[in-house]
Amino acid sequence: MRAVGIRVLAACLGAAMIVLLARCGDHAPGESGKIVTASTGHKSARYVGAARCASCHPTEHALWQGSHHDLAMQEVNEQTVLGNFNGASFTHYETTARFSRNGEQFVVETQNADGELTEFTVVHVFGIDPLQQYLVETEGGRLQVLPFCWDARPSSEGGQRWYHLYSSEPIPPGDLLHWTGREQNWNSMCAECHSTGLVRNYQVEENRFDTHYFEMDVSCEACHGPGADHVTWAENPSKQVQSTGPHGLSVDLTDRSGGFWTLEEGAVTRTRTAAPSPDNMLQGCALCHSRRRPLVDGTEPGEHLLETHQLEWIRDPLYFSDGQIRDEVYVHGSFLQSKMHAAGVRCNDCHDPHSLKLRAPGNALCAQCHDPGTFDTPKHHFHPTGSAGASCIACHMPERTYMGIDKRHDHSFRVPRPDLGPLTGAPDTCTSCHEDRSQKWATEQISLHRDGDTSWQKPHFGPTFAAAWSGVPQASEALAGLAMDPNWPGLVRGSALQALASAPLRTRLPVAAQALSDSDPLVRLGALSCFEGTERNVVDQVVGTLQQDSSRAVRIEAARLLAEADAHAELIESFNAAAERPETWLNRGLYELARGDLIAAEISYQRALTFEPRFVGAAVNLADLYRTQGKDPDGRRVLEELIVAEPQAAAGHHALGLLLVRTGESAQALVHLEKAARFAPGDPRFAFVHAVALNDSGQVGVAASVLEAALIRHPGDYDLRFFYTSLLLEQGERTGARLQAEILLRLFPQDRRAEALLRATQD
Repeated sequence: MRAVGIRVLAACLGAAMIVLLARCGDHAPGESGKIVTASTGHKSARYVGAARCASCHPTEHALWQGSHHDLAMQEVNEQTVLGNFNGASFTHYETTARFSRNGEQFVVETQNADGELTEFTVVHVFGIDPLQQYLVETEGGRLQVLPFCWDARPSSEGGQRWYHLYSSEPIPPGDLLHWTGREQNWNSMCAECHSTGLVRNYQVEENRFDTHYFEMDVSCEACHGPGADHVTWAENPSKQVQSTGPHGLSVDLTDRSGGFWTLEEGAVTRTRTAAPSPDNMLQGCALCHSRRRPLVDGTEPGEHLLETHQLEWIRDPLYFSDGQIRDEVYVHGSFLQSKMHAAGVRCNDCHDPHSLKLRAPGNALCAQCHDPGTFDTPKHHFHPTGSAGASCIACHMPERTYMGIDKRHDHSFRVPRPDLGPLTGAPDTCTSCHEDRSQKWATEQISLHRDGDTSWQKPHFGPTFAAAWSGVPQASEALAGLAMDPNWPGLVRGSALQALASAPLRTRLPVAAQALSDSDPLVRLGALSCFEGTERNVVDQVVGTLQQDSSRAVRIEAARLLAEADAHAELIESFNAAAERPETWLNRGLYELARGDLIAAEISYQRALTFEPRFVGAAVNLADLYRTQGKDPDGRRVLEELIVAEPQAAAGHHALGLLLVRTGESAQALVHLEKAARFAPGDPRFAFVHAVALNDSGQVGVAASVLEAALIRHPGDYDLRFFYTSLLLEQGERTGARLQAEILLRLFPQDRRAEALLRATQD
């Protein structure tokens, strides 16, 4: 995970449920060739190993050998270690790492968690191209990923060197991103997608992992499922096996729809006669090639992604508002947005599933379905044949660089839209290449090459998301429209509902109630977020219908909202699946609070803070729990300890300021409320409360100045503008107040309070 994602999490407010995706997730390995039983929460899995598969499937095994799946993780030896361990050194800010050999061992000397130089022995190598990382063992069954990576590219491309994963930040010991910490823990963050038959098996009370896997790479059974029953069938086809799949396999990857790709007469693009069914190929790939968080510990292949994980939404800062990849979100989320996905294209149409290599080189890959005489010409791509700009992926799969040197392509296969840039703030592939040109120029060039035709500028969800993310009030209606339009992909519609959750009840509830019956589980899941904070009778009546939903992710979210003591086994299992994460304990505390179990909620919040003393959300929620119990002194202690650990915790300062207001310490309260507004200028609520406190203390002019500055950043915020208008009116500045009231009414038409305020300025 990149630094921005972690730092955003650390600053999250406690008033809302905080969920972090565990992207990858282990220690004690199963012996190669030995069957290891791995609990998946509802059944057992038996593995036989790649060597056993190879005895009957030599062609597939040969293709798989040497692939990125095969080499996802390896034992340490002369052949597998690519980095220079012959006395090399690398300095990153104040830290110098040294790489050496001790007999057969590969050793790295660097700072430990306390900042002391310590030698660590590399126990596994991680990946192979374009970089290789190294794992060392620490306490509690943990494997940690060192921050020093080997650039495996050729020297001619700038490779064959050591570099630091976060080259522009010092990352000292104690930092959230320091290599000894939770965010660089292999068991939780990586192992699930770099090994086969994994169970993280975190032991809460001992704060340790007893992680197991069957094979330390992405082997045959990671995709095809455990093979013991298949071997039994192969040895005796007439023998009864337990597996429900064909030939004793637990995963049916065969497309049984009968569909095929065909080129209709006069068409320039192939179409599929029937959608793939079952769609297990896509779901199998999505398990790892997506940004998601686990719902179970020990995933068995063959299930829909939402049975084992919850996919991340299109939201800031993970995606740009037009859906382009931004943070490290991998492939699945962007692919679900594409017309390719809707048309029935699947991963194996472009990638060989065993070697992972592309089916064809360059533009020939796209020419499998798209007529090259129509599309692979300057008339279509506007660039000289054979040039970089003539490449299909240059325009339709823009790339971003992660982990310093790893370039990855967006898989939404979007049409370049520089015209959207001014509305969304998102980059576009044209000016990303033509850096000296503007998006206006790029828009004009496309229209010019299309002889003035502007039909390519079709409606897009990007401006709606951009407006919603920036707090524009009118965005709510547009979000509702997106959510109910079946022509948009399910992930877009679900993300629109998730963004709509902060809209007024009258706007979101009718839309969400209708969306709960949608056929797409992502839409139903997004709709549930709109019921956060609604009256209990509404939740019981409407959300209760989803307790038996066909999707585990939907059932779990419905269970969280219902917060009843019974029938919540899957929700508890989802908490246990990520019990090593502090945000899990915050979420569990919120659930316990909703159930009315204040003791359990307190224990969960405290456990979250034990994991991470700087966890703002947990501290703020714990302090608020103490407030409801009349224990403000305890809450004050929690918030003051948070601020010592995280001095710029805006939500912590805000909560402490409100506490001090309650205890009558107004002067000190203003200090903390001012810091909250200063440290989080993007949150209009902090500025509003600061201004209210200033006004209450008699500093009306200062309050007005705070509101003026905040309105520049948040011109569409109702509370800021209403309060500013009221202050102007109270100060006798009727002209200014009338102007502000008119703006307020334009932003919120038919709002009765705004109408009354405008009338007051006219009296």
